Amino acid sequence: MSSGVDSVTPWLEALKRGEEAAARELFHEVFGRLTRLARRRLGGRRLKSADEEDVALSVFDSFCRRTEHGRFTRLRNRDDLWKLLIRLTTRKAKDYVRASLALKRGGGDVRGESALTAGASGGIDQAVVDELTPLMRIAVAEECRRLLAALDDDTARSIAVWKFEGYTDREIAAKLGCVERTVLRKVKRIRDKWKRLSPHAAGAVGAEP
Repeated sequence: MSSGVDSVTPWLEALKRGEEAAARELFHEVFGRLTRLARRRLGGRRLKSADEEDVALSVFDSFCRRTEHGRFTRLRNRDDLWKLLIRLTTRKAKDYVRASLALKRGGGDVRGESALTAGASGGIDQAVVDELTPLMRIAVAEECRRLLAALDDDTARSIAVWKFEGYTDREIAAKLGCVERTVLRKVKRIRDKWKRLSPHAAGAVGAEP
């Protein structure tokens, strides 16, 4: 499709019907500008918990889910889209800034979405025992939902969650009633899938064997 003025309207209508292709088209259309908008809304702040791309991804994920659920009834064209994205990004950036300030006041070494970037020495299993603020719990939950939703089946999602929780490949194999080699193969597929979504996301399921 063309990226001209009229192209957005059919994508929005398709997104309302839950069509993933429309979400991909819209992502390519808006993400660069959305990231620049998030950078401005963050006011140049260097947050420990996130950067402008994290904010933009969170905004886009929330926008897509809420659009599919019929939350934005007046969403018809490009102008409507950008008015909405500006509003969502402004709110999301404020939430991230408040969360960052809360972490500074607390003085702790608290990890949010960055927990997903850790390798075998520390992953999301560490984050769940940290003292997360409510806003950071939302940020972590959003990133987890995004990554898990990208997986192909319930078994892959279960394996990813168990890896988050610190289970070994042998323990996961026992849960599934399969050999450890099968788990290793599935973990590699998860890692490859997440690498395409985000360069650092694959570390959440452990280091390369």
